[in-house]
Amino acid sequence: MSPICDIAFVRYQVTDLDRMAAFLADFGLHTVVRTESALYSRAAGPVHHAHIAEIGPENAAVGVGFLARSAEALSKVARQVGSTVEANPEPGGGLRVRFTDPAGFVIDLIHGQATHEALPVRQPLPFNAWTGRKRLGHPAPPVWAMSRCSLPTSLGLWRSIATCWALRRRTPTGPVRRKMSSPPSCTAASASSGPTTTRWHW
Repeated sequence: MSPICDIAFVRYQVTDLDRMAAFLADFGLHTVVRTESALYSRAAGPVHHAHIAEIGPENAAVGVGFLARSAEALSKVARQVGSTVEANPEPGGGLRVRFTDPAGFVIDLIHGQATHEALPVRQPLPFNAWTGRKRLGHPAPPVWAMSRCSLPTSLGLWRSIATCWALRRRTPTGPVRRKMSSPPSCTAASASSGPTTTRWHW
């Protein structure tokens, strides 16, 4: 069984917190906590926050957070990735394991974080909602873009953490979505195989 039970949040770096706050409000998210350097926003569900925006010199994807199935699962992942379980210093608290994956993204695995009462919502409009797909034809799933890191390096890490996830390699299409330098764990792979752009379909 995977130690991860759900996604918690996405983390972005932005150049303007005011513009991001306005965009997220239009998009239906609600500010939970705002500091001088970060904005934490929630959706309608009970998760403490679903989006983190951090002030920085450019707009970029930084990482993603997941919810651990249990405290034991959190400790297991910490051992697997060579990290430690620590008190989560961000809003919502709980425990956290943090590491950087081979693609350069910051990964947080959280357990015991505070939650909210769910907000009332209207019924979804009748098109490809989470309750079922109504659009004919092949759907376009979300993708991750990777740069300058071999697929086997990243795939090996994620298979060891969440063996029930199936990641399928597809032919690269479109530009790299985030500029990043090769992390140390990818140096050898990049030197041997050259820069690659790979899209992961979840």
